[in-house]
Amino acid sequence: MRIFESVEEIISSPIFGEARAAGCKLSDDTRELSVGDIFVLRQGASPLGAEVASRLCAEARAAGARAIIGDAELCAGAGLPVLGLANVHEHLGELARGFWGDPSGEMKVVAVTGTNGKTTTTYLIESVARVMGLKVGVLGTISHRYPGYEECAVNTTPGTLKLQRLLRAMADAGCDLVAMEVSSHGIMQGRIDGISFDVAVWNNLGTDHLDFHKTREAYGLAKRRLFDTHLVRSFAAGKLPVAVGNASDVDVMRYLREALPESWGGRMATFALGRRAGSAVDGNSIENANIENANIEDSNIENANIEKANIERSAVADADVAIDSYVWAGDRWTFKVKTAEGVFDGGLPLAGVYNLLNAAGAVTALVSLGYDVSRVVGALGDVAQIPGRMERVNRRPLVVVDFAHTPEALKNALMAARECVLAGGRLISVFGAGGDRDASKRPMMGRISQSQADVSIVTSDNPRTEKPEDIIEQIVAGMKPQGGEAGGALHHYIVEVDRAKAIERALEMAKPLDVVVIAGKGHEDYQIVGTEKRHFDDREVVRAFYAETV
Repeated sequence: MRIFESVEEIISSPIFGEARAAGCKLSDDTRELSVGDIFVLRQGASPLGAEVASRLCAEARAAGARAIIGDAELCAGAGLPVLGLANVHEHLGELARGFWGDPSGEMKVVAVTGTNGKTTTTYLIESVARVMGLKVGVLGTISHRYPGYEECAVNTTPGTLKLQRLLRAMADAGCDLVAMEVSSHGIMQGRIDGISFDVAVWNNLGTDHLDFHKTREAYGLAKRRLFDTHLVRSFAAGKLPVAVGNASDVDVMRYLREALPESWGGRMATFALGRRAGSAVDGNSIENANIENANIEDSNIENANIEKANIERSAVADADVAIDSYVWAGDRWTFKVKTAEGVFDGGLPLAGVYNLLNAAGAVTALVSLGYDVSRVVGALGDVAQIPGRMERVNRRPLVVVDFAHTPEALKNALMAARECVLAGGRLISVFGAGGDRDASKRPMMGRISQSQADVSIVTSDNPRTEKPEDIIEQIVAGMKPQGGEAGGALHHYIVEVDRAKAIERALEMAKPLDVVVIAGKGHEDYQIVGTEKRHFDDREVVRAFYAETV
């Protein structure tokens, strides 16, 4: 056993060099070890005891690992060469970057964070960049992919060692650009340590993951670390990073201003949504049609309005990229994109005003990297439907599946769908809330669905170890009694615990002019009940229903 004082010593050690030369890998998971790999024994969510450490070392030896990196005392008797290093978990990013040769330094890397819109924004960056002839890698909620390879994602942001391994594969595949979703969990758990970013985009700040972060302020501060820590380090690593913020979100801009003093070394760019074509706009705020982009306070979500967002027209006017004069043309948005380089005509075949903001963020990121704005805007018109993000599954009645699982996202999805309801039609909502997650958002989601949809069907999402009936009861607690009147609208909801039956019930009542939104699971093809992960896909239920009724 050799004890090392620094990560640099380990990186330059012969064992590291031999493993790299043999095409082997670093891994902290004994289940994925192959012969010749190096096993990293590190602390996890709970303290690593001697008994567990001994078992993991034995598993690594049995798998054919060539060496172990870890605390010398815990690795004693491992039966393998040990590279002793204290507090290994604090150095994973450095170890991974050193082992894989700093792949993020060989490509343009765009990080996208925010409560909502991360997946859509990375898909838009990918789609536009491909149209421009670039090779693109994507790391996100749905999958991790690059030319010639794709795998389903387990985590939005992979663990540190796997993340660096994927980045190396992308660099070796000739990727020019990587677009990656960065979750608040990924930031706080150090998964993005060791990566240098060229651009970081912050879409919005809503309410999510309070079971982990406890408060909205802590949640915002976690996301801020992408900028005040990782983007600042990227400048020190030799890049000229750009912080891209949504000027329409006052919380995002507040955190960015706090995170990045004028002397930080990089620069800031902003994007915003202007006015709808043909609509009157208050001189001090964006029109009410953009209410879904307001930051909605937990305590008063039903009464949220555009004044609460406190968005000044000057913020939009000063934005580096602003989408303006937009109109829904039945199957796509058409609009003007205002930039310092001029005004360009654009189109986007994705429903929902909020997708215009996602598009503006994607455009700003790509333009910040130096790509031609006219080519970027022109490529937006050819983007495909995005899996589980207002994804159309049936045309008439229109049935869409969306990943919306937060109050803000559900409101956005329902307001986007309302734009597509034909005269005389209704909006039908099918949704639930995840178990073992932040319970405070459940009644808020109930209020939102009831206020936005004509019919709400409350059902199970991923109940996990909670009783589905208890979750539904908490959702319904936020809804007005059946038949209650508010604003002249009859509030009607249905409870159906079985998700498949709930979807079928919505489809049975849907008429050709209606729109059905099935929210919460989106692209997921499973449902977690207890600790069991069962195959379940909202889209399959819809397709089977219409196949049987043809």
